[in-house]
This record gives sequence, structure tokens and C-alpha cells, in this order.
Amino acid sequence: RAYRRVARHADGWMTGSLPPPVFKERWDWIQSLRREEKGTDAGFPSSIHLRSNVNRDREAAFREAKEFLDTYYSVNHHRRHLEEECVIGTPEECIEKFVGYARAGCNVIIIRLVSWKPKEQLARWVTDVIPAVWKYLRSTARTQA
Repeated sequence: RAYRRVARHADGWMTGSLPPPVFKERWDWIQSLRREEKGTDAGFPSSIHLRSNVNRDREAAFREAKEFLDTYYSVNHHRRHLEEECVIGTPEECIEKFVGYARAGCNVIIIRLVSWKPKEQLARWVTDVIPAVWKYLRSTARTQA
């Protein structure tokens, strides 16, 4: 019923951490509900909020993200949760996961840097991740045009 309310009343859909295949499944469903409710899904965007840590050392990224999240939320975040519901790892792994969200139909990705050194994380995003994701998006837009 909640998804139907989103389709009927919302300006778009925003969700928290879901793996790309689950995001795609739910987004496809919400779009079909939107078409039932409004006759179209045009102009109905999707977005996701993801926690992220990028590091050339994959294990260092997971250690820092876990320590940061455990401290912030006073909860023991298990490795499986971090792997499935966050974007943590090497630049290449993070690029692959973000491209997965783009392929799943996500229009907007909101990133929360889970790090004690957010300026370093931002620098990694700007230099290592974002250019590769943009390159994918531009190539996809050309093939769809």
C-alpha cells in the first residue's frame, strides 16, 4: 500500500540503501503503479541515499566505514550489511556499483561519505569515481539517442 501511495501522491521516489537489483525491481514496480494511477510515469524521478567509502585498499575502506557507522549509530554493522547496502571499496568497485544503479533506472544518487576524513573521500570521488560514472552515462545517452 505504501508504494501505491507513492505512485498516487508523490513527486518521485527516494529510498535508502538497496542493492541495484532490488532497486530495479522496486523501481519498475513503482513506475507500473504510477502508470496505473496517473496514466504515465513521465517526470517521476527516482533517487537513492547511499553511504560510501572509497579507498584503493578495499579492506581499509571497510574498516573505516564500519568504525564510522558503528560509532555514529551505536550499532554493530556486519560486513554483509556493508557489502550489500553501502558503496564501499576500491574506486573500480564503487564505479561498478554506481553504474549498476544507473542501469537500474536511478536518476539521482545521494552520497553520504562515511569517513573520519571527508575531504580525502571527496577528493577520491571527484578524481577517481565521478569521471568514470559520467563517462558511462554519456556513452549510454549517445547510444539511446
